[in-house]
Amino acid sequence: GKVHNTSGDLLHHRPLPDGHLKVSVDVVLDKDALLPIPDIVSETTLLRDAIGSFVAWPLDLIFIDDEVFAQGSQQLSQKIGSRQKNKRDLPVTSLPKKGAFVPRYQISLETLVDSSDMATAGAIRLLDMEEDIFGYSCTETIGKEDLEHIFRHQELGVGVIHTYIRFLYDNFTRGNDQLSNRFRFVSSSLVNKALICREPDSCREYLVKRFMASSTNNLYLWPYNSGCHWLLLAIDPLKEVVYFLNSIDGEWTNYPDMKQ
Repeated sequence: GKVHNTSGDLLHHRPLPDGHLKVSVDVVLDKDALLPIPDIVSETTLLRDAIGSFVAWPLDLIFIDDEVFAQGSQQLSQKIGSRQKNKRDLPVTSLPKKGAFVPRYQISLETLVDSSDMATAGAIRLLDMEEDIFGYSCTETIGKEDLEHIFRHQELGVGVIHTYIRFLYDNFTRGNDQLSNRFRFVSSSLVNKALICREPDSCREYLVKRFMASSTNNLYLWPYNSGCHWLLLAIDPLKEVVYFLNSIDGEWTNYPDMKQ
């Protein structure tokens, strides 16, 4: 996971406990691992049920290296890693096996990253997300491990998806009234599988607020993680139509939690 904590930050509209930071859960190595602090409302106790959402993580279980600052919040890099209770470091990704074929483009991309300020394992970059993107302003993180997931075609976290949405916003909808009045985005951090099951009212509240802000025939694009696979929903609130896009075979009825 990644640390998203800022001064005065809240976790699901509630203050963080003392001695804890706000952490996003992207990948769970041990499917039976317990949450440090169970969710009292939903009675969620397992880490695997919190994938794609935020949790409170004890400060003494988070390892923070030296920080590297640059001008501007978008150029800020930090070296952040996590460690288990037994102090045994666990790798986020596995390296290709000896003798395995590695595509040339992957080697080129990894070389590019290694020559940048993101070369150190655990380094991250903070990316400001304007209010117009998701209906609220926030800060997203992208780390070297996230880039490696892309290069190696591994499971992508919410940070990667949101960073790509920021790219689409900057290059297509910003300053383009025709596109910005037609396409908008839904945050996967505020509406995801874990929160739909755990805090359905907060998900509905965000979606209603997001849709009510629309005065035209908007199409809202919502990336949804079913637990191990990303889907894309395109929602037309005015026509009350939801378009379901799946890159692999599968009907929308295969995802009952999404229907909530």
